[in-house]
Amino acid sequence: MPEEPRSKIRNGLLRVSQGVLAAPDFAKRRIFQRFLKCGNVPYAHNDVDICYSPSNESAHFSNIVHCGTVWLCPDCSAKISAIRCEEMKTAIQNWTGISAENAVLMLTLTHSHSRKDSLADLMVNQMQALQRFWRHGSVRRLLHSIGYVGRISSFEITYGQGTGWHPHRHILLFCKNQPDLVGLAAQLRAYWTEALATFDLHGNSYSLDIQGGAYADQYVTKLALEVSLSNLKRSRDGSERYTPFALLNLIKESLPSVLSWAVEAFREYALATRGKHQFSWSRGLKALLGIIDVSDESIAETEPLDSVVLMTLPYLVFKKLRSCFQDFHEFLGIASRSRDPVALRNFLRAGGYCVD
Repeated sequence: MPEEPRSKIRNGLLRVSQGVLAAPDFAKRRIFQRFLKCGNVPYAHNDVDICYSPSNESAHFSNIVHCGTVWLCPDCSAKISAIRCEEMKTAIQNWTGISAENAVLMLTLTHSHSRKDSLADLMVNQMQALQRFWRHGSVRRLLHSIGYVGRISSFEITYGQGTGWHPHRHILLFCKNQPDLVGLAAQLRAYWTEALATFDLHGNSYSLDIQGGAYADQYVTKLALEVSLSNLKRSRDGSERYTPFALLNLIKESLPSVLSWAVEAFREYALATRGKHQFSWSRGLKALLGIIDVSDESIAETEPLDSVVLMTLPYLVFKKLRSCFQDFHEFLGIASRSRDPVALRNFLRAGGYCVD
């Protein structure tokens, strides 16, 4: 049996995500209005274009709202994360290309947690601990000693029924020399544990880890390879922790039954991450490394420069087509394979969609 196109898998999960957050029993559904329009509502006027991009070898709809929500939307998340990974790869290449002595270290920060902890509280306390950690005079002196110039932070969240929420950070440290990693990790770990304790969080020997440049390259490469589908799986270590998009996949697979614990967990996650950034750079680092600053929303809205319009659909036709998951993706498949407006029109007529 042929593998489902990744775009179809992501779009199926987008529908689940929108269903979870639009359900009448969710009191705060109104704050997600833009996200609920993603992929469903056109901009400006009522016509929707079906386009083909030779560089991507695929078809897509144009003039459609894109939410730019990396946390909730599998479609926008894949698009944004792919660009962010390319930015990180370019940053590493540019920095190590300046001098053979320059290094990029991989710092991982986490802390203990339990199923009783709310994600919002964990995130607030972790952010306060981070601020205290980075501002600590001894941490600043340690970083100065290794020629630290800036960092890129990636924020990830997993969930387990037995262990609760696990928010953690992977941070690339750009430095002018390669330090003694064992000694550096031991010293930084003590300051991280101290910062955690100040805000009712607990650290241990696993709460801070630091590795050399090969690990930084491996992390970015792995993230780049996984952005399309990794978030549909369990956490990378294979444990009973799930990424948020894996929760959506569980909900999808349980239908028509309702997997209540996963639904409630995803809603809690949606509220806690609203307005937050997944990737962040320290001030001045993008300019130093020649990276242009582009917002998540701009990335989500960007279409391939070589896009060619194959056909224009009235909104009511698009709306009806969008309501039928199989027809919607079969239509995209025909557009990708044939690029033939006549074949597209024939498909719509055969399906009972009104076209001229």
